[in-house]
Amino acid sequence: MLGRTVKRIFVFYKKKNMKTASTKSGWLYTSARILLALIFIPSAFISFFIPPSEMGISPEASRIVENLWATGYLMHIVKGIELVAGLTFLTNRFVKLGLVLITPIILNIFLLAAFTSPNGMIMGFVLVGLVGFLASTHFYAFKPILTMK
Repeated sequence: MLGRTVKRIFVFYKKKNMKTASTKSGWLYTSARILLALIFIPSAFISFFIPPSEMGISPEASRIVENLWATGYLMHIVKGIELVAGLTFLTNRFVKLGLVLITPIILNIFLLAAFTSPNGMIMGFVLVGLVGFLASTHFYAFKPILTMK
């Protein structure tokens, strides 16, 4: 019974929104993409030149990020992924791939802010909201991932 109800909701949603995510070029979708690109592309470059203690984050978060940089490879990979995802959002090419790449990073940014400096959670909420909105516009691309077999 629950399966039928969920299926009816999906069919209603599909009929109501016949456009695919690639044709959704509204100002809200474009603004969310550009804003994410403007956050992650500069962040990928700036972090190589400015130490975490000077970035305005809490001392606890700064120590954690400095230790991640000390590994020698982890933060380099994270910043590379942020750059690639930012470029996908900026160019509007492979946006779904960018969402898949950046979601775990945003989750970690949000959780680090939640556990170390609650004042920094505003940015976490903004990032989660922007990625959630973009993911919802590409709902049918991610639907196979969410189906249980």
